[in-house]
Amino acid sequence: MNYKLNFEVTNTVYQATLSDEQQRIKEWTVSLVTNNTAEIFARLIEELVVVKQEHLLPDDQIDSVEFHLFKHWLALNQQDALLATNFYGKPVATKYLSALKMNGIGGQLERKDGIEFDDLTPLILTLQYKNEQPALYAQTTQYVSLAGYFALKLLKQTVISRDEAKWTGFYNQATGTWDRQALAVSGLQAEQLPMITDAPLIGSVDTDFAKEYGLNPAMEIKVILN
Repeated sequence: MNYKLNFEVTNTVYQATLSDEQQRIKEWTVSLVTNNTAEIFARLIEELVVVKQEHLLPDDQIDSVEFHLFKHWLALNQQDALLATNFYGKPVATKYLSALKMNGIGGQLERKDGIEFDDLTPLILTLQYKNEQPALYAQTTQYVSLAGYFALKLLKQTVISRDEAKWTGFYNQATGTWDRQALAVSGLQAEQLPMITDAPLIGSVDTDFAKEYGLNPAMEIKVILN
């Protein structure tokens, strides 16, 4: 029998839902005792493996997994290892938000992106990261969202949805690409940000990842932003 596993993830808990072909459903909720992204990812993959090994018959397969994720900004090094899994945010980022708005640049970027910046806007967090953690900033080769991190690990895609790109503060609505002024302000190159896509983050699980964890190589992965 084929099963579908769904994870609804917040920054404090995740709810797992396992359903079969007859839509019989089992649900359970687990509290997250960490805010470390790598540990959260590992915990969800462990849950997936445990469900396959302990709750299904040998011939059963999980053929679809959905990850519904919250917005979060991450920094990776050249080996795709996480450098900053939890940017400071409030109240430390407030001074960078205030400074950007005070000199008028913040307003320009807000109008181009179409959002109002706050303490957790990725552009603001990146400015904070650049100034408060310069050694890590210098090692960072890629910035991704939490959804992007899951897509990278499970699908080998370095992408971000257009809707989520608009949340970052780096987006330019007029061009549909990363804004050059925002990149200059933060000191980033466009290559350090994911490719913007209009396609859903869906695909077959990476072959090597499936082999490492004993997963169905035909398993469909969906990464969805809550």
